Amino acid sequence: MRLIGLVPALSLMLAPLDAQAQVHIASEERFFRIEWQLERAGGRDAAIVGSLTNHYLYRLQQVQFQAQILDEAGQISDEAFATINDIPPGGRGNFRLQLPVTGARYVVTVYAFEFGPRESP
Repeated sequence: MRLIGLVPALSLMLAPLDAQAQVHIASEERFFRIEWQLERAGGRDAAIVGSLTNHYLYRLQQVQFQAQILDEAGQISDEAFATINDIPPGGRGNFRLQLPVTGARYVVTVYAFEFGPRESP
């Protein structure tokens, strides 16, 4: 049986910073740790790249990420999505969210995931 977890509290709002890792650890992140940074090469499109580390005894499957792009007024102007299919206990998966536009701030959220079978880390 698979459990689906909704984790809206795993959000992080930041002003864009070039090539600096952003680490956010909240009490709600007892299952995993998320690290991400904004990647921009010259005048080309921006992307959010990061990783998720699984600290739980269960495999994480279908981890879905959402990046919301906010304008100066804090309104959502666009969004991007990415999925990591499988992260074993103690493992790490990488993600990349290609951004359709740049913004004043970004919100990166793990908004859904499934637990797989329990394993030894």
